[in-house]
Amino acid sequence: MRAGSAPSLARRAGVALVVLYVLVAALTGVVSGHRVRPLFDTIGPPPAYQWINPPPQFAAGNQKPGPMTYDLPLASTKTSPVGVSSAEAQLVLNLPAGAVPPHGADTAVHVVITPLDPATLGPLAPALGLRPDGNAYRTEFTYKPSGQALDSVASPGNVFLVVPLPGHGIAFSPDGTSWQLLDSQAVGGQSAMGAVFRQPGYYMGTARPSAATQTTKKGGGSTTVLAVVGVALLALMLVGLPAVLRFVRGPGRGRPPGRPPGRR
Repeated sequence: MRAGSAPSLARRAGVALVVLYVLVAALTGVVSGHRVRPLFDTIGPPPAYQWINPPPQFAAGNQKPGPMTYDLPLASTKTSPVGVSSAEAQLVLNLPAGAVPPHGADTAVHVVITPLDPATLGPLAPALGLRPDGNAYRTEFTYKPSGQALDSVASPGNVFLVVPLPGHGIAFSPDGTSWQLLDSQAVGGQSAMGAVFRQPGYYMGTARPSAATQTTKKGGGSTTVLAVVGVALLALMLVGLPAVLRFVRGPGRGRPPGRPPGRR
């Protein structure tokens, strides 16, 4: 190039892109409260939460989840490590080796995971100061072919719940009537909670009454908006950069020397 301003502009644009990425990453970390890489992990809002009985503002377009079943083979001594989930993967169970003990001549254990409306179950104790967070889930383990129910696992596993509100924890009930809070922790932010799985029964996420409904997964949160804005700015700069360079070069500066205009 004859004009020295174009390379200089390109260098400035490159630096601007790097600064923009760092700025968006830093702001996203401040908003989300944990380390993320917003521009290259995912683009767009997270998947919409699938409700059994959605709030009115989320009823349109809601995909009501159904039950999920598994048949896990039983060995003579112990079962293999296994992971099962609800149909929409909003509840996940991880069981270690030997979690389901052998039972007579039974050859398998039948697992059913059913999402439920918390309003159809017993309420949380008012003293807890909590409310249901999303669906409740009934987990059932039954030996086959005897039909004997499994009351508890031999080796504890893990249960993970995706929740629509900023989660507080996981509540458990053996019969869906009275609830007890499990020792829970947030997994990857406040949108998923984890706890120890010791027995089949009912599991439900909990949230503080002050948790804002508009932060549900029906749309993107602040982190997602920041990421999308950053990507849009990057795209705009990349698309507009060639036009800026052509303007700086001026008419005729981009043509090879010795070739008249209008001829190839």
